[in-house]
Amino acid sequence: MATISTATATNNGCYNFNQDRAGVLTRGPSTLVTVFDGHGTYGEQAAIWAQEHFQGCDPAVAYEEMFAGADRSIYDRLKGHLHGLRVPFVERDGALYTTGYYGAIGAPVRGGTTGTAVRIDEVTGAMTSAHVGDSEVRFWDCDGEGVGLCVDHSPNNIDEFLRVRASYPASQFLFGSPQGLTARPVFVPSLDSWTLHPSGGCQYSDVRHSWASYFVVAGAAGREQLAMTRALGNFTMKRNGLISKPDTAEVAAPGVGVTRAIVLASDGLWDAVQYAEVCRIVRQPEFLESHNADGAAALLLDYGIAKSKEVFGGVAAHDNITVAVTYVNVNDVPAVEEVD
Repeated sequence: MATISTATATNNGCYNFNQDRAGVLTRGPSTLVTVFDGHGTYGEQAAIWAQEHFQGCDPAVAYEEMFAGADRSIYDRLKGHLHGLRVPFVERDGALYTTGYYGAIGAPVRGGTTGTAVRIDEVTGAMTSAHVGDSEVRFWDCDGEGVGLCVDHSPNNIDEFLRVRASYPASQFLFGSPQGLTARPVFVPSLDSWTLHPSGGCQYSDVRHSWASYFVVAGAAGREQLAMTRALGNFTMKRNGLISKPDTAEVAAPGVGVTRAIVLASDGLWDAVQYAEVCRIVRQPEFLESHNADGAAALLLDYGIAKSKEVFGGVAAHDNITVAVTYVNVNDVPAVEEVD
């Protein structure tokens, strides 16, 4: 049987609102841990609605169905929210737009969220993960940088570039700079392939020197941009290559007597903190041996805030940060029934 201990902690950063949400659901034979990081005008609402959808799901539901259901729920809830605010809008091709004089189509209604989930089997301790966006999940069975379970959904991923380009060639992948979006494409032709091509003026987005880049689509009301190629919500961008289909991973249970530490977090943590530093905190003996997820989550959040201020430049620089820390320990190997 597995012993599972989970805790979450969050901080709104330099903002007076927090677009992050986290949840823990234990139902039946599994525990589901989730983190959402909203973005855009209705990003906080999108994260709230996504969390509520996941909390209402049977944890055994297939991930693809769970994420598709969350996307539909955000759409329906967003329409109701706009009605409540008396914001005039129209629906067109699966997206929402504000209306101006005489019902003319205006700006797209913007808002979406990342979504990351880990399902842990209460009996075996094995886990499966799924995600869209950049709220990453890593786990540690020993010291070091750990094992990451997320595929890169940034515009720096050549597979995502080729996926979008195949069906939506007008969509762009552009580098960012300290001054904002550049006109420099992330990928340029190279013989019969494509090459990542940063140059002067581009900037890193995190402490691991990932390039800042954006998925950009053009429309009647100007350009929309997003630092990821998969997300929940953002319905006008889904007409141009954004998808909510998650990437998934399966991980066998830790060895008997090994306490596995799992961390889900929004990019506010991962952009500022090296993986080995996260390991140093969550594998401290006072947390690991007693499965003190509350203490580990609180200390990891405090450390993330301090590092974010240091890396990105002061009190007014750090992003929303949300962490979920889980400890899993397998006490024994489940018995196998003999067949006569």
